[in-house]
Amino acid sequence: TKTDKTPFSGGSGGLIAQPHAKQSILVGAIIALIVCCIIGVYISLIVGLPLLVIGLLGISIVLTYTPILNRFPVLCLLAPGAGFGLLLINGSYFILTQTFNPNVLLVSFIVFFQVNNLL
Repeated sequence: TKTDKTPFSGGSGGLIAQPHAKQSILVGAIIALIVCCIIGVYISLIVGLPLLVIGLLGISIVLTYTPILNRFPVLCLLAPGAGFGLLLINGSYFILTQTFNPNVLLVSFIVFFQVNNLL
């Protein structure tokens, strides 16, 4: 089936209009991911290795979202909320305090559900 393009779906159309840019975009994405990994490892060495676990979970979501997670509707629904809500908020709190807090986990579920609702 084909999804009809609307202002809210169908992407920008940039790759369809310029398919020759595919390789450059892939290289840029790989470089960005490597830079993020280097920064994440550096911060993990400063604040603690539990942050590395959060980072690895986030990278796992990024790398598996399109090829794997999109095949399973429930995982496709929950992955963005997990990344933007649970991982990002609890990871940020850990960077600032070097601890985890059950109240922050509870609050992060607000963003989890909002992002899941949005997508």
